[in-house]
Amino acid sequence: AFQWDISLTDGYRHRILAPAESSRRFDSSSFRGADVGPVDEALMATRPDIVIVPGWHSAFYLRAIAASRRHGIPVLYRGDSNLAAGPRGIRRPVWGMRTRAVLKMFDGYLAVGTRSREYLRHFGVPEPLIFDSPHAIDAARFASAADAEGVRAATRARIGASDDDFLVLFAGKFTSVKRPEDLMAAAARLGSRVVVATAGSGPLMAETRAMAEQLGVRAVFCGFLNQRELPALYAAADCVALPSQSESWGLTVNEALACGTPCVVSDRVGCAPDLIDHNASGAVFTMGDIDGFAHALSRVREATRGGVITRHSCRDVLSGFSFEAAAEGIRRGTERVIKRRDAALASDEHPRVVATLGNMVSVFGLERMSFEVLRTLRERGAAVHCVVNRWDSSRVVDLADAIGASWSTGYYWYELRRRATMRGRMLAVWDVFRTSVDLLRDARRFRPTHIFAPEFNAILRSAPALWLLRRLGTRVVLRLGNAPEHGRFYNFLWRHVIDRCVDQYVPNSRFIEQELLQHGIAASRSRVVYNTVPHRPHQWQSQQGIPGRVIFVGQIIPPKGLDLLLDAVAQLRARGFDVTLDVVGDIEGWEHPGYGGYRASVRARAAQPDLAGAVRFLGLREDVPVLMATASVHCLPSRPEQKEGFTVTTLEAKRAGLPSVVTQSGALPEMVRHTVDGWVCSDTTADAIAEGLQYFLADPERARLAGDEARASELVYNRGRFAAEWADIFSVRGDLVRPTVRTQPS
Repeated sequence: AFQWDISLTDGYRHRILAPAESSRRFDSSSFRGADVGPVDEALMATRPDIVIVPGWHSAFYLRAIAASRRHGIPVLYRGDSNLAAGPRGIRRPVWGMRTRAVLKMFDGYLAVGTRSREYLRHFGVPEPLIFDSPHAIDAARFASAADAEGVRAATRARIGASDDDFLVLFAGKFTSVKRPEDLMAAAARLGSRVVVATAGSGPLMAETRAMAEQLGVRAVFCGFLNQRELPALYAAADCVALPSQSESWGLTVNEALACGTPCVVSDRVGCAPDLIDHNASGAVFTMGDIDGFAHALSRVREATRGGVITRHSCRDVLSGFSFEAAAEGIRRGTERVIKRRDAALASDEHPRVVATLGNMVSVFGLERMSFEVLRTLRERGAAVHCVVNRWDSSRVVDLADAIGASWSTGYYWYELRRRATMRGRMLAVWDVFRTSVDLLRDARRFRPTHIFAPEFNAILRSAPALWLLRRLGTRVVLRLGNAPEHGRFYNFLWRHVIDRCVDQYVPNSRFIEQELLQHGIAASRSRVVYNTVPHRPHQWQSQQGIPGRVIFVGQIIPPKGLDLLLDAVAQLRARGFDVTLDVVGDIEGWEHPGYGGYRASVRARAAQPDLAGAVRFLGLREDVPVLMATASVHCLPSRPEQKEGFTVTTLEAKRAGLPSVVTQSGALPEMVRHTVDGWVCSDTTADAIAEGLQYFLADPERARLAGDEARASELVYNRGRFAAEWADIFSVRGDLVRPTVRTQPS
């Protein structure tokens, strides 16, 4: 009987549920081929934390899912199905509905590559439940065998390929889906210095051999080769071809790249977007296009001979597709679904809070402080459930997991705009309706005492639901970190829409509150709660500031004034100060269309001769405490239109013992005492910012004393005060909120 020369189970704890039978079929069209009956006993004997099931096309898989459900064990899907593999014509809508339905049987989803992730997204799987767990092979074993001394030369000699020949390898079954005849047709167009070697067998082998003879292609048919024999053939080849009509992934490509051999694949091969780089690992052609196939082979031939594609470049492309990466995806998926399952509930005397967070994508100050509110509530026994968007909320769900909150996804699909086309307005109405329905669904399950909204858009998105929930006894709390816009439209919006959906407003500064009250909101319903330094994974460190180093932490958008700060730093350098700048903020990700080109412009400004080498763009970072410990001064040069609230980064600078140079935007003058623990600029200009920076950089002792004052002032905004005030707001007592307006602590 045939045996693989590398065992699948050696070294692993395993259990065989039924003996092998020659009549069994294991392909996706055989529903009962792998069925071995009930699996409850075998499943429970292993006591798993998680069960991974690679699909639903087998009765065995459905039994495993059902058994896991009965025993409360989460199930992860891991498959390589993609949209290209689905049926065509009238069967496709039925396939789509079925796939969307059966995917709901799983708790989490492991994506093996780009097309797998696209497939899951297409069928409505929430982004936070998709985890990258790439297809992997034992790359080190393949590389070691391929690099063995003399193996390439010996194998090529055995095949009959000289050093000048271009040897193309086909490794797979000879079936119509694999299209081996296409390779012979393409090879015939490349001239006599091409040799095709094949490894495999199947019903089309005789036809393929006949076609090679007919076209005059030098072809060597090696037949079926076992696993230990393949690396030598990969190493001998100059290129591996995979012209398949349908290939959910194509592990042959992983194996070839591990051996340092580039690949030419059809666009129907699932791994093409992930593993084929035209300048590093091969080429892609349109399936069935023989001329395109021949051209792709020719390009790879030239790229390998020209040193553009090398063994090293092929292996570099594959490096991320490792067992370690696959295991990390499984770990992250397991951790998330278990935390979601085990999210703690509150007793009757503690609040139950639903947080509407669908507008959150990135994690900046507003997001951090909103979760700091929720964190303090959780620490005091409250149950928290977060509603997030389904399209880009993984970072937000990470925060929810960290505080032990449960979560679900809401609609949050279309943008709400003041000025829009009729179609845009209709879509906005639909979005509000659908998002409200989702919130009511979550409220029915979670039975909240409170709804927490982190900003006013969260109110608008769910306004009908919030209006109804208020009348059913649920209190709605709106935290305000940004000032409302002015104008008749916004006055109407706040007074006649938002105010009818909110019980309690919680601005984070006196400035924000005054802006709120100007919109006709009753002062008795507003309560100022100042921010505190939010939780970060890195510890705050003792100050070891590098002389002349300035730090900016925030969004890289025009209202934040980074361009002014760059000009100010250039001025100081021209005056002889050795000033450098660290910029902490997203410089690579999505950029709002309204700010298009701004990031490129600040980068270009930083590259000019007067700033060359003085500016570091560090991107989004979690180690802000570490970075602030190396700075001498913090700067927040916001323009007036930003209307800053009680900014987190300025509080963090105080914690780090840094004086802050700020403008008069919004609440910043509330946070900084001029010349005591920082500098409040007289104007929002590069000259005024340079003046403030020079005040501290020219006198290190003055900067040190101001840093001590800043550290002392931060203690006023301590976490205990913050937690107590928010606990009072979310109290479940009858006297829920005292109508008080807090003044700034002295």
